[in-house]
Amino acid sequence: MNLKFFLSSTVRTFFSFTIIAHTAQAMADVVINEIHYHPPSQDQAEEFIELHNAGTSPVELNGWRLEVGIDFIFEGTSVIEPGGFQILARSAAGFMTAFPAFNGNLIGEFDRNLGNGGDRIDLRDGAGQLIDTVSYLDEAPWPEEADGNGPSLELIHPRLDNSQPESWRSSLGSPTPGSENSVYQSNPRPIISEVKHTPLAPKPSESIRILARISDNEIVSNAHVYWRVAAPTETVKARFPPRTPNPTTQPAGFAEVPLFDDGAHGDGLPGDGLFGATLPPQPDKAVIEFTLTAADASGQSAQFPEGSPDRNALIQVDSAAHPENIPLFRIVMTPRDLETLRTRGVFNNELLNCTLIAQGGAFYQQGIRYRGSSSRVLGPRESFRIEIGENQTFAGLTELNFNGNGTLQQTLAWDLFAASEISNPFRQVFNLVLNNDFYPNYFQIESIDTPFLESNFGDDHGGNLYRGV
Repeated sequence: MNLKFFLSSTVRTFFSFTIIAHTAQAMADVVINEIHYHPPSQDQAEEFIELHNAGTSPVELNGWRLEVGIDFIFEGTSVIEPGGFQILARSAAGFMTAFPAFNGNLIGEFDRNLGNGGDRIDLRDGAGQLIDTVSYLDEAPWPEEADGNGPSLELIHPRLDNSQPESWRSSLGSPTPGSENSVYQSNPRPIISEVKHTPLAPKPSESIRILARISDNEIVSNAHVYWRVAAPTETVKARFPPRTPNPTTQPAGFAEVPLFDDGAHGDGLPGDGLFGATLPPQPDKAVIEFTLTAADASGQSAQFPEGSPDRNALIQVDSAAHPENIPLFRIVMTPRDLETLRTRGVFNNELLNCTLIAQGGAFYQQGIRYRGSSSRVLGPRESFRIEIGENQTFAGLTELNFNGNGTLQQTLAWDLFAASEISNPFRQVFNLVLNNDFYPNYFQIESIDTPFLESNFGDDHGGNLYRGV
């Protein structure tokens, strides 16, 4: 369409700006709303992607495209109406066989298949501008029921940040192509994700930055960090070497620090959904507990971490320099939980809260206990089992085994298995720091269970597992 205006330069500039702003908003209203990537029938022809226009204006999709994991170009007139849905399927015939009652807009068929183990979907407009992107996985923190069990991935609300797994749920039963998602919430609470602190092991002279991404269908009206230094306790070392007591005292309750999304607190760009706050430097060996809260204009609120108030995220100040020739794992516990671990019965398997720091990141609200049988009584060093928190994985694992004894023997034995081309678990030697105490040459070994069978035998993992002791 060619339009000609005889207006002053000032009016022309304003009119052009309002047209562009309106168009950009309309494009941002179109979101990837539902993904059916692994049908229970294993028939890839039943895969589909649903687009939804959450805005109040129709959007012309001619020239738009979906790419990366799949390929599709919108050709001809293709308008998605306000509140409307459009379906793109791997096969129109396969889709209609799976969903015979569907009577919505099936636009076309995309090339290639959606990955069962995860994939990326980019939605771009006719000018190549990225409108939406989703990179899903088939494991936590993404909803796992959508991986071949029947449900699809459904967005809770179209105004949430759909790049975040917490914005998605598995559909309640069968997928819902062309209609409102079964998990839709008109006013969901804020979603707090991508929480991290830097530095990971701050020195006494360093401030501590807390970052988090907060998504909501409304404006986030307030967000805060609540923190305190955990109270010291007289810790019994059990069979570990003596350590220096933690001299830090506990402040009364939690201090409150606001989180900002203004670009001035290490939080990226203003208004980008990434919030930041800064905590003051703390004494050496101090264990810091913190939790985050966020609320929107309607009073809906969320907290991280969720659950018991005794299972906060943890940081420990450490002035020591540790060897970097092999991987370094840090376990941080409150002094009270560490004392409980070391003084209760050694065969007590109740999980205690910890933060695991490894591979350049912090994994909050993990569960820790002793592991092993005779080694719990006879071993010169403790061995640990860490259960990865709900909706999380660590390098694809849901539990970690840290063996404190026999590192050389275990390394030689498993290397022999590998040389014999026998399937063997992931393993590595690493150094451990447990609440500032350094222990060299621990041995991490993958559990030989269902995830091990899946990674080694793929779709043929469903047989019997025999283990010799």
